[in-house]
Amino acid sequence: MNTIEKARVTSWKLHQYPDAIDNALERAVNPDTGEIIDDGWLSELLSLQANQSLDVLDLATAFVSLEAEAEKIRNAEKMLAARRHRIEKFADGIKGIVAEIADGKKIANEIVQIGWRKSTATVVNCEATDLPPEFQNVKVTANVSAIKDAIKAGATVAGCQLVERNNVQIR
Repeated sequence: MNTIEKARVTSWKLHQYPDAIDNALERAVNPDTGEIIDDGWLSELLSLQANQSLDVLDLATAFVSLEAEAEKIRNAEKMLAARRHRIEKFADGIKGIVAEIADGKKIANEIVQIGWRKSTATVVNCEATDLPPEFQNVKVTANVSAIKDAIKAGATVAGCQLVERNNVQIR
């Protein structure tokens, strides 16, 4: 990470926490894909914590800050997606107008070309349930809430069980 990127990331921090956490994360995660490329980061942080160079509250602070950063990015993605959707709708409208005006003729200038390509579309004018089974797609998923309710009521559901978990809460 260059100095400008590091300054930008530092400015995103909601709270300050030790650079050792950012350094471990920087070495562990591929900046282009977000994939973990080095599993040693966890043992590095545990080692720092064992040496009392890093407090568990520092890690919790980093968690809160990173979650806030992720939320900011998620909100920006939503705004960009909404903007993209509006632009795509506008572009589709223009394409429809061009198709109507061009009326099947090939037209071109030095910037754009208007051409036509034949295609075949399959149009289904009935409910999928009215079609023969070989022409239907069926997706079967487990009804987790019904399974949970049944097991809590004392029923046995083959291949299913309730597992108590202790989930950490960091606020």
